[in-house]
Amino acid sequence: MSLDNPQRRLGLGTKLAFGIGASAEQILLTAIGTYAMFYYNQVLGLSATLAGLAITLGILLDGVVDPFIGSISDRTRSRLGRRHPFLFIAPIPIAICLFAIFHPPAALSGLWLFAWFLGFVVSVRIASSSYHLPHLAMGAELSTDFTERSRVMSFFTFGQVIGNTATSFLALSIFFHATAKYPRGLLNPDAYSPFAITAVIAILVVQYTSAWFTRKSVKNFKPLSADVVSFTGREFTTDIRRVLSNPNYLAIIFGIFSFALIMSCLSGLYLYLYTFFWRLKSEEIRWLSVALLVGSVLSFSLTAAIQQRLGKRLVLRVAALLMPVPLATVITLHLLGILPDGRDPIVLPLLMLASGSSTFLSTVVTIASMSALGDIADENELRYGMRQEGLLYSTRTVLSKVDSALGQLLVGVFLDVTHFPRGAAPEAIDPSLVWPLGLLGGPLLLIPAALAAFFFGRFKIDQRQHAEILRQLDLRGAAPGPKPGEPAPPLSPIVSPAE
Repeated sequence: MSLDNPQRRLGLGTKLAFGIGASAEQILLTAIGTYAMFYYNQVLGLSATLAGLAITLGILLDGVVDPFIGSISDRTRSRLGRRHPFLFIAPIPIAICLFAIFHPPAALSGLWLFAWFLGFVVSVRIASSSYHLPHLAMGAELSTDFTERSRVMSFFTFGQVIGNTATSFLALSIFFHATAKYPRGLLNPDAYSPFAITAVIAILVVQYTSAWFTRKSVKNFKPLSADVVSFTGREFTTDIRRVLSNPNYLAIIFGIFSFALIMSCLSGLYLYLYTFFWRLKSEEIRWLSVALLVGSVLSFSLTAAIQQRLGKRLVLRVAALLMPVPLATVITLHLLGILPDGRDPIVLPLLMLASGSSTFLSTVVTIASMSALGDIADENELRYGMRQEGLLYSTRTVLSKVDSALGQLLVGVFLDVTHFPRGAAPEAIDPSLVWPLGLLGGPLLLIPAALAAFFFGRFKIDQRQHAEILRQLDLRGAAPGPKPGEPAPPLSPIVSPAE
């Protein structure tokens, strides 16, 4: 007998409206983590360490704020529900800050340029979290069905991939194409302003579209219990303790932490690897975006079915472990002299195949882990009488952002320690300075992949346990959980983490 909960199946329009909102975050993250890093280092001449440090500090400071945003969102009461007030307010400061990042005053240099970059990176990331944490938390509320929740998160993840791939493909095709003066279009300083303005407009359109077309879903969400008080410091401390006391949650966030290190390094090294290690031109690099899109479409189509058959835990473990293998393989073959660089016509198709395969696996991990967090929200509601999607997703992002910050800083320091030149043509760079890029962006990533697989294996909620959680919630109704300061009730045997 099916354990699904069919009454919570969603229409395609609702899932599309939710999923499209995720693309805005990826437009922003790609613009900052990939293009702004390259722009400040290779075009404006800022030290790679300082450029990486600005992004690192922005991520860390944003991570400190995230749990507060999540907890406030969980406890917000308004005519628009808990999430939508944030969705309608946050896009404006996001747009202003992103525009400023790519338009520093011409007179700035050195530490002043670093200060400008740092200030607006911090601001844009906090503003972005004010939109995307409530938006993501809303996704877990759209359905309580074990498999339908994964379909919802498939739309979210697909939206992320569309934002990432469309940004890179259009940027490299329209703004950073080769010219007579700049054969390597990414070194053209005049291309970054129109790129930034286009990104700002796209983010505003996408975010408000998602907010507007999901606003009617609020009436289907579970209302806040009358016993849930507004945000205070004491309630925040209680919320944090409840979240971190769940072993299933710790398993997922430490798995995401390990996996995020892979994605952070690949993001920071993306343009460096394909420009200097593989010696591809901008017009060639853009085709990798097509491979990423194909891989994500396959994952978007298949993850829910695979997960329903194999379970979230096994899917998470296998996909996390295998994710860096395709990229590590082609890089290792090149390091060993078996595979030539991008000047050979066979290389680009192989890179597309490797990138598409890795993207398929990374998207599977993202979908399954986001869905698992929704299941954990149900488990915590059973224990405490309050849904905590906002805080669950926000504390997850703290560790991810710490990890991402370390990855960005690692890339920046790595480039400076190896004395990687600024603004030089790939052909003019000593090969001894290039091969470490491949080592860091390939074989070494197998280590965090193994750690991620280990932690994901500690997640214990399967489909049958989740169905029992929902059954107990239905029986209990809206009974409140323990008041602040009271001990949490023990989980029933069927929902306790199985040994």
